[in-house]
Amino acid sequence: MNPDVQGTHLELDPAKAVAQGKDFFRQFSLVIACQMTQTSAIQLGKICEELVIPLVLVTSLGFVGKLRIYASQHCVCETKPDSEFGDLRLNDPFPELRRFADSIDFASLDDAAHAHVPYVVILIRALDSWRSRAEGRTLPKNSAEKDEFKDIVSKMRRSPQELNFDEALQNAYKAWMPYVIPDSVQQVLSLVSTSGKSDFWILARAVSQFVRDCGKLPLAGSLPDMTASTDMYIKLQDLFQSPLNSLCAVCATCGAMHEFSDPKAAIRQIGTPRDTS
Repeated sequence: MNPDVQGTHLELDPAKAVAQGKDFFRQFSLVIACQMTQTSAIQLGKICEELVIPLVLVTSLGFVGKLRIYASQHCVCETKPDSEFGDLRLNDPFPELRRFADSIDFASLDDAAHAHVPYVVILIRALDSWRSRAEGRTLPKNSAEKDEFKDIVSKMRRSPQELNFDEALQNAYKAWMPYVIPDSVQQVLSLVSTSGKSDFWILARAVSQFVRDCGKLPLAGSLPDMTASTDMYIKLQDLFQSPLNSLCAVCATCGAMHEFSDPKAAIRQIGTPRDTS
């Protein structure tokens, strides 16, 4: 029905297919078997377990049917979590971001350029100013300190029409939120073992090594929309997506990259900057 779909078939007794062993089934990502004998089903189950391939056994007798599903593990990645706090490293910038923020001379900018400084830079510099007011300060914790921080941001603006400073005030909470690795991620990293051969667990081992080396997760490599000049936004985006600081280097270091079934796809998955701070 769909001209874009192509399919092939092979006329072969299922029992003979099972007798060929795992080499025959290695080409599949899912096996559906119908009306198998118990002996053949057990053999097929062992093969699929070894190859980490999901198996669906279907048996029907008249109006009665039975469906059995077996999968040694099934990894689900939530690509669009309900709450996306983001990871901009505002209160602990990685070196490249630190240098970029320090390079912006607010006093020398004309009004147009001043109104297009990304709020990421504004919050980093405002936090620097807040910390310099008293020795030993780390992050604003109570209401008074948070209000003081917001007041610093407000005083940095030149005009009420500067939307970038509105965005900075709206996202001020991101500057005082301490960095933590989410519990769900820690659970995955705690389960990492050398036995997992899927791309997911190879990647998880690389991330685990990254966390041990750097103390933090690799950056997501994405920036939210914000008021900024095209030049500044691109420079900032390049910092968060720099291939020189990618997780690929960690994979190579821990000897994991060659384990991927599709190295190019792996690079696309893990092309996120490395935080060396």
